[in-house]
Parts: sequence; structure tokens; C-alpha cells
Amino acid sequence: MTEINRRQFVLAGGAAFCACVAGCAAGGGTQAVVWTGPMTFDLPEPDKITNGIDTRWLQSGGFFLVRDAGRIVAVTSTCSHKACPLSPKSSEYVCPCHGSRFTPAGKVVIGPATASLAHFGISLTARGTLFVDRNKVFEEAAWNQPGAFVAV
Repeated sequence: MTEINRRQFVLAGGAAFCACVAGCAAGGGTQAVVWTGPMTFDLPEPDKITNGIDTRWLQSGGFFLVRDAGRIVAVTSTCSHKACPLSPKSSEYVCPCHGSRFTPAGKVVIGPATASLAHFGISLTARGTLFVDRNKVFEEAAWNQPGAFVAV
């Protein structure tokens, strides 16, 4: 077996340390999301929203618009576990950081997340269009309150 000198040992140890730090900093590959964009959104009329998960406002608004069971809701696109950005996969949301999965309404299907996704305030304007307000946040216990959904 070949012996390594002190310099080689220090360089190898430093490289291993940097690799460990980089892996830990990545936190699973995706950084946590902090919303810095606009807080209110004028959207189309309810009849322009099809059933299922609508991703048109994912980048510009940080939410999914969901039409299901006679309601339209605005569901945050940020995981409730460690604030990673969610990705829609067929009929659910998936967190690429730690693997949590959520229903279209935002209920946890698979953890490590334990809290459902927040809904943002949504209402109809006088013109009959949808209006989403990220300043109004509804946790699961308040999803049936006025302002948390629009009936269609």
C-alpha cells in the first residue's frame, strides 16, 4: 500500500469537507422559496378555469388555481414542510426536496409534511372575474370560510 504525505492528506480531507458542505447546503437539491412578488392578482372569469390544477400562475403568483367539487381555490405552491417549491404531477403536488405529496386541495398524502397547504383569499370582482389576494391566508381549518373559495 502506498503511503500519502501530509500535503496529500490535507488536500484530500479538504476536498471531502467541501463535498459534504455542498451536499448539506443543497438540502435535497432545491432551495426554500420566499415570495417577493406581487400579492394580488386579477384573473379570468370562473368559466375560463377548467377542472383540475391550473398552473398558469405558478411562476408569476406562487399558487395553483384549482377547480374541483363546485369550487375554485388558490393553493400555495410552497411546501408546508420546509418551504420548497412544489411541482404538479398528474393529480397531486410533489415536493422535490423531501418527497411530500399533496392532493389538489392541498391535504397531505405522504410526509414528511404534516400540515396541509394554505389557500389564499379568492373572490369575484364586480366584473365577474376572479381576484386572488396572497395577503389573506386560510389554513385547512378555515378552507370553508367565505373568502377562501369561489363557488361555481
